[in-house]
Amino acid sequence: MFNKKQKSDNVEQIRTKLQKSNLLIIAEYQGMTVENLNLLRNRLRKESKSEYTVYKNTLFKLALGKDSPLAKDEYLTGPNGIVFSYGDQARTAKIVTEISEKNDKFKLKIGLMGDRILTRKDLEALSKLPSREVMLATLLCTMKAPISGMVNVCAGVIRGFVNCVNEVKKQKESQPQQA
Repeated sequence: MFNKKQKSDNVEQIRTKLQKSNLLIIAEYQGMTVENLNLLRNRLRKESKSEYTVYKNTLFKLALGKDSPLAKDEYLTGPNGIVFSYGDQARTAKIVTEISEKNDKFKLKIGLMGDRILTRKDLEALSKLPSREVMLATLLCTMKAPISGMVNVCAGVIRGFVNCVNEVKKQKESQPQQA
C-alpha cells in the first residue's frame, strides 16, 4: 500500500491535473477489459489532448476539496476513472460518449467544466458540438461576410463605370469619322 508521502504526492499530482484541465469527466469502468481501457486512453491522448487515469476515490476526493460539487459520495463510489481534458472539450466529450454508447460497461457519471456540473445529457450535448477549429472558421466567415459584401458593391460600381466607358468607346469606333 501507499505510505503518507506517496498519498500526498498523488493528491498533489491530481490537483495539478485539475488546475490544468478544462474538462473533467468521471466514468465507471467496472468490467471493461484492459484492451478496451488502453484503446480509450490512446484515443483520448491522440485525438483530443486528454488522459484517462484511475485514482483511489478517497485521494481524488481529497484533491477536489470539501467544497467541490464533485466530492459527493454518489459520484465517487465504485471503480471510477477520470478523464482530464487539456484541449478541445467537445472532442473529448465525443470520444467518451462514443465509447460509452458502444461499451455498456463504461458509464459516464458526471462532468465538470469550469464551475459548471455536466450531467450525462450535458456531456452528450457537448459531444454534438462542432470542434473548436470548425467553430472558429464559421465565426471568421461570419465576420468576413459584411466586408466581402461591401467590396463587391464597390467593385460593382467600378465595373459598371468601366462597362459604360467601353460601350461609349465601341460606339465611337463604329461611327464613321467625319473629316
